[in-house]
Amino acid sequence: IGALLSQHGKVLVLEKAKEIGGRARVVDINGFKLDFGPHPVRFGPKSALGASLNEINKSINFIKPGISWAFLDDGTKTIFPSGGIMAVIKSKLVPTIKTLKFMIKIKKMSVRDFEKLYDLSLIQWFEQENIIPALQKFLIMASSAIQVNPFPDRSSAGELLHNFSRVLELGSVYYPKGGWTSIFNAFLNKIKDNGGEIRLNEEVSKIIVEDSTAIGVSTKDKLIHGKTIISTIPIQHLFTILDETLCEKKFIEKCKSLRPTAGVSNTTQRKSEQSL
Repeated sequence: IGALLSQHGKVLVLEKAKEIGGRARVVDINGFKLDFGPHPVRFGPKSALGASLNEINKSINFIKPGISWAFLDDGTKTIFPSGGIMAVIKSKLVPTIKTLKFMIKIKKMSVRDFEKLYDLSLIQWFEQENIIPALQKFLIMASSAIQVNPFPDRSSAGELLHNFSRVLELGSVYYPKGGWTSIFNAFLNKIKDNGGEIRLNEEVSKIIVEDSTAIGVSTKDKLIHGKTIISTIPIQHLFTILDETLCEKKFIEKCKSLRPTAGVSNTTQRKSEQSL
C-alpha cells in the first residue's frame, strides 16, 4: 500500500517490528537469507501482488513450484491436486472421475452462481450437494490452502468455489524468484525513490481524530500529523489504537468477533536429549 501511494505523495510507514515483512519476513542464518516459512503467491504474475509490482514498474520473476504433496493420516504421501486435471489423475487423494466432474461443473459456473453461495458454509454445501467424504476432505484442505481457513463451518462455499475456478483458469501457486526479499526490496525502493520513509521499531499507540477525521498518530514519544492516515493492523486489534466511541457498536462487535483462521503448529520432543 505504501509503495502504491508513494506515487501520489510522500509516504511515511511506521512499523512496530524491528524488520519488515511480518510473518513473511526474511531472516539471515549463517550468511544465507531464509524466508520465515513458505509463503507462495496464488496466481503468481497474475495475482494482485503481481499487478501491484507492475504498477510501480518493479516487476519480479515468479517460479512455478514442482509437485505439491499431501501427507495422509496413514503415513503415506500423495500428489495434492492443485495444478489442474493431470494432478487430479495422478493423485490418490481424490476419486478421479468424480473430481473431474466436479471441476467441469465449477468451470461452467458464473460469478452470479458463486455469489449465491457466498453465505453458505462448506458444511452446509456438502450436505446440500451430497458431496462424498473423500472430496469433502480435499475441499477442506483446499480451503486451508486457498482461503487460509481450515474450518468448514466458517469457510464460505461460494468464495472457495469462486477461488477454485480462478485457480483452474490462472494456475495455482508460484514463488518469487530469490524469495520474498525481491518483493520487499521492490516496494522499499519505490517508497524511497519517491521521497518516502520507513521507520522500524515505531509502534503507533493511538490514532488521533478531530471532527470525525483522522489527522495523525501518536507513538511512544512522538506526535505525527498526516493528510491521510491508513491503519493496516489486524481489524480485531483496531480498537487498541482507535477510540471506540467514534464507531458504531455493531461495527465494533463485528471487528472484535473475527478470529484468525491460520493453523498453529506445535513441536514436541519424544525423549530427553542432553545435547539440546
